[in-house]
Amino acid sequence: MAFNDVQDILICFDDIERKSKNLDLNDFLGLVNYLKEQRRCKIFLILNENELGENEEIFKKYTEKIADREIVFAPLIEESFTYIFRNAGYFYYETIRKCCFILGIKNLRILKRIQHIINELIPYLENKHDLLIKEVLGSVILFIWSYYDKENNPPSIEFITEFNYFALELRKGFLKQGVSPEDQKHYRLLGDYGYHETDELDKILISYIQNGYLPDGFVPELEKKNNERIAQAGANTIEQAFFMLENSFQNNETEVVEYLKACFEENVQYITLAQLQDVTEILIDLDRRKDADELIDRFPFERLQIETMQRSITPPYSKTINRKILKKIKLQLQQKQVNIPVDLMKITEKNKFTEYLDGNTFFDLLLVSEEEYYKFFSTYQADDFDLRVRVILRYAEYEFSPDAIKLKEKVYKILRKIAQESKINKWRVTKRWRIPLKKTKNTT
Repeated sequence: MAFNDVQDILICFDDIERKSKNLDLNDFLGLVNYLKEQRRCKIFLILNENELGENEEIFKKYTEKIADREIVFAPLIEESFTYIFRNAGYFYYETIRKCCFILGIKNLRILKRIQHIINELIPYLENKHDLLIKEVLGSVILFIWSYYDKENNPPSIEFITEFNYFALELRKGFLKQGVSPEDQKHYRLLGDYGYHETDELDKILISYIQNGYLPDGFVPELEKKNNERIAQAGANTIEQAFFMLENSFQNNETEVVEYLKACFEENVQYITLAQLQDVTEILIDLDRRKDADELIDRFPFERLQIETMQRSITPPYSKTINRKILKKIKLQLQQKQVNIPVDLMKITEKNKFTEYLDGNTFFDLLLVSEEEYYKFFSTYQADDFDLRVRVILRYAEYEFSPDAIKLKEKVYKILRKIAQESKINKWRVTKRWRIPLKKTKNTT
């Protein structure tokens, strides 16, 4: 159609905020006004005002003169969700709906991506454990929102990839600084969403979102996770007891407590450490400390993984966990440490070229015996001696918890012992590494 023929027609201009930098907004709006006034055209301007940037003032100035009506398109989350997920019988509809509502997702493109990815995953998720399906759906929705939402400042996919409560607390301790307000907001959001850490299956799903195809390791990892969920199924009965507690105002304390105790004893092999903490905290709040202590004594701490126990004695967990539970865990760790092989050479080799500090390395160094430290300091000779010592001292000198102080005490004790063996080693310890020979208020 020739420009001279453009008159008495309906014209729609979409995505105005994405216009080329070479197109002047004043010129464009002048054309719009001309088409409206001189060619009697009906014009629709569709745009996202929040993305206009420096052009926002120009746009508002012109539209006040040329626009007859402004219509704000701001659908509610419910409206957006039901527009994409129209069938309430869709696969795990309520789970998907709940996740989208918590995150406040109402962008239709993002909801469409969520639907597309879930459609691809359904054949893999069918016949899997209910808990695993909900877990995967929750993770996928979170990852898609994080990766594609450019307007609402979600936690970045990098933040989520590295996320866990333990790592965030280590960061506060090691770097001697608080978490930024933005990270605090994301930290709370992920906690409210029920997302606590990124495991191997989550990392595979993140790769899927970023690259558009499922990695080879997806099916084996999904099966592994499914087997874990089946094994832990017994622990879910305790959640039913929590439901009885939380979803009523009936005066049924005795009934709730007895049900809690019965569920606990029946499924004690499957109950998680977090659930033990929750149950005992409830009982103590109800002035039933004796019942709480009995359940703690019945709990098989020996089946807990080393990593889970190590994490529980470190902030933020150690700040809130029941003291008796904490004591049991520490006792169990002491018993198990005898059989834990820790190679100081491998630890220092792995970390000698990085400034990054992580919890696993800290706990490995904490498990190294005084004899091993002494053997290393007194016998090791190589060009990287300096780098390896720096690794040990870097971890030992950040006092972020009582256990970190124990590591410092252990390392300093050995270095002071070596300093006493000769004048030259005294010089090395005190001058080269600046370790005081006597304890002061500021040193261990």
